[in-house]
Amino acid sequence: MIILYLVKEFIIIGCLAIGGGMVAVPFIQNIASSTGWITEKQIVEMIAISEITPGPLLVNMATYIGYIVAGVIGGILTTMALILPQIIIIFFIYKVFNKFKDNTNVLIVFRGIRPVSLALTVGGVLTILQSTFFKLNNYTGINSILQIFNWKCILLGIALIIVMRKVKIHPIFYFIICGIVGIVFKLS
Repeated sequence: MIILYLVKEFIIIGCLAIGGGMVAVPFIQNIASSTGWITEKQIVEMIAISEITPGPLLVNMATYIGYIVAGVIGGILTTMALILPQIIIIFFIYKVFNKFKDNTNVLIVFRGIRPVSLALTVGGVLTILQSTFFKLNNYTGINSILQIFNWKCILLGIALIIVMRKVKIHPIFYFIICGIVGIVFKLS
């Protein structure tokens, strides 16, 4: 029963997550809040791990969630449930778009999809920023307003922006360096 629910949810995500993996974060948050199978912290960790591993972000996240909730079979089925609708949709769009690529209504539809995709992406980014830079569960009153900030992560983020502007190295090294800093300074 759990596997069927996961497959249904990832078919929906596969149909609606136009714009990349970050667009799907609100959908995954919905699964997390309605089932309790994964936490917000796990979602953020999943995004971080998916960003540094080969392959599309959303495919990695689907596989991870399926595996966590229902084992190897769950990981395989959620991945297939996510990918299959996207393959069908892309095939359909290719066939239709070639026939109607100059049609004003088709262009209007695609322009209408852009703001939704952007809003979902920004929502996903804001979720990551909130869970990374703020500790809202520590807020107890006006005297502890500074305690809601995760100062170590904020300082690391600022330092990383400065270094990235000055030192041009492959991005994977920034992931490795920040991962080591996160372990050493126990960032969470």
